[in-house]
Amino acid sequence: MAYAVFKWNFNTAVHFGTNKGQLAQTTFVLKSDTIFSALCHECLKLGGIDLLDKFYHQCAQNEIGLSDGLPFCQETYYLPKPIIPVDRQEKEHSSVLKKNFKNLKYLSAERFEDYLQSLKGNSDFDVQSENEAFKKIVSADNRVMAAVKGQEETQPFYVGTYQFAAGAGLYMIVYYQKEDTIAWLETIMNSLGLSGIGGEKSSGLGHFTVDDVIFLDDVYSEGLEALKKLLSVQQADYYMTLSCCLPTEQELPKVLSQPAHYSLLKRSGFVASYDYASQPMKKKTLYVFDSGSCFKQKFCGDIYDIARGGKHKVYRYAKPMFIGVKI
Repeated sequence: MAYAVFKWNFNTAVHFGTNKGQLAQTTFVLKSDTIFSALCHECLKLGGIDLLDKFYHQCAQNEIGLSDGLPFCQETYYLPKPIIPVDRQEKEHSSVLKKNFKNLKYLSAERFEDYLQSLKGNSDFDVQSENEAFKKIVSADNRVMAAVKGQEETQPFYVGTYQFAAGAGLYMIVYYQKEDTIAWLETIMNSLGLSGIGGEKSSGLGHFTVDDVIFLDDVYSEGLEALKKLLSVQQADYYMTLSCCLPTEQELPKVLSQPAHYSLLKRSGFVASYDYASQPMKKKTLYVFDSGSCFKQKFCGDIYDIARGGKHKVYRYAKPMFIGVKI
């Protein structure tokens, strides 16, 4: 198994919807199932059903795996904070310190092991500096847009957006087995950058360019070295997922029979296909484990059919990408 990193540089603001379905609310990370769906649409546009089938089957057979789209800034790569209930032995019971740790959502790959050690009181972790550094890479805003179609008068509405700072954006990790995979996947991602991803693409949001692919066999920075090390861990106390995922019915009892610490994420929405039905139809709701969830037992997950009786299948990507967590 080999790994490659794709870095997306957004030249526009982005709107990535939340489960609450309100345009004024947004997030700045992309879930792996959203990326998978967007790549499927781009495959269909570029190569028709043959390219789509090729991409789907390679993902289904674990020849390709996708992480979430996670934040980066220059050569600093951020990971979700692991969901691990370890009692932190604080030298000072400061309410400010506790609040800083609670507000920590992402931490740099280089500081990941330092953070784990700090939970046990074995090292100092400057959580305030980590939070302050992260705040500088992305900023929130509300844009006023106008609804005109079908309205007698222009109706303004608010759309929540995020803007990445210069040198910052989202990165995703791809694992692959076949050497030619990355070349054609890079073509699809470049095309997706022109099309845009997320909501309000027709209003100019969500467009990006893709840096040259980084192969983790040829690392050149501390951040990439840290990612490679975490992905290479074979034996660990826990395995943390970098993608939203869900074990199969056969896997689930075994996964939950051992200590597991996780956050559930509701995934729903409408089918984005004009061929699916004559009117907009909702997908089946699926609850998945969010990235950052930690398990004693690894699992494969699946790509689930979430169609509701339309003209073709609709898939939800729910396979994990694990890193090792030693505590």
